[in-house]
Amino acid sequence: MKVYGKPAAPWLKAKKWFFDEDKMLLEESLKIADIYTQQEKRLHCKNCETPLGPKIFTKHGIDYTICETCSHLNGLHEDSDAFCDAVYGEDQTQIFAAMYSAKDKEAYEQRRDLIYRPKTDFLLNSLRDAGEIPEELLFEDFGAGTGHFVSSLRAAGCKRVRGFEASETQVEAANSLMGQELLISHELDQFIPMIENSKADVLSLVFVLEHIQNPREALAAIQRNPSIRYAFIAVPLFSPTSFIELAFQEFAPRHLTNGHTHLYTKKSLYHVLEEFGLKPQAEWWFGADVIDFYRMIWMKIANTEGAKGAEALWGQMMLPIIDDMQAVMDKAEMPSEIHMLVRAH
Repeated sequence: MKVYGKPAAPWLKAKKWFFDEDKMLLEESLKIADIYTQQEKRLHCKNCETPLGPKIFTKHGIDYTICETCSHLNGLHEDSDAFCDAVYGEDQTQIFAAMYSAKDKEAYEQRRDLIYRPKTDFLLNSLRDAGEIPEELLFEDFGAGTGHFVSSLRAAGCKRVRGFEASETQVEAANSLMGQELLISHELDQFIPMIENSKADVLSLVFVLEHIQNPREALAAIQRNPSIRYAFIAVPLFSPTSFIELAFQEFAPRHLTNGHTHLYTKKSLYHVLEEFGLKPQAEWWFGADVIDFYRMIWMKIANTEGAKGAEALWGQMMLPIIDDMQAVMDKAEMPSEIHMLVRAH
């Protein structure tokens, strides 16, 4: 089963701060890019371990290339322990939590329903199509952040749900907002062993593989664990957004930035799933490429002398057609992200 498209309005409502906090987000991105370029060179593809060729382009000082074997986009430096600590350490996690959580339960649940309920509906409908009864399954969400997906599954009627997250800050915030101890904190080096020992029927990695040092090990751990029947995976894709960000480097990137030192392609994702025996059951292709195009032009107008004031006209022109424009990219299977249910065992 393949599904295409998603309305832009919830994204624009939930992530207005990309417009409001551009300067702060750009400064943070450049700071992390500087740290990343100080790490050792990446010599092998993050996805398939093939030796990498020379750079193809440079963005914010970072060189990138495409793997000739699987077409994965690779930044040409390693995700070292020092880099991961700079991006995912508690100091940075507090900033991340402030952006992706909410100060009160009402706002938390609003974000959950806007962003995560569609993911939940897709997953549960896909499981039903596969003959499963979701309410009877055990779900474990790895890299659970502030627990929005766990909370969404619970709100949809799935009671056997828990999440795992390395950041104690986010775990404490999530459990407080949910009013239950549904998230468990862990050390980073326990991530793979926890997958190997999971008893979940459905294990989810929602925008996690691109952040961890060892995505291949995570997929291999799923393959080795016969208890895991399904994996629900979401990853960012090398898409038009990457080129939009390349053309507008004076504004904050959303996609190829910070912890995203590599991006999947349709080919590279299928390649690694086949290698580890994970069989696609359902795919949801949608992206925010046209939103990114709209945002970058909006920011350019707002910061150009003589053009200021035309932002409203740009919005009036673009907002009614964003979904139709994005649908073209989604149906061509080249949007900025994909959600996929795969059969593991």
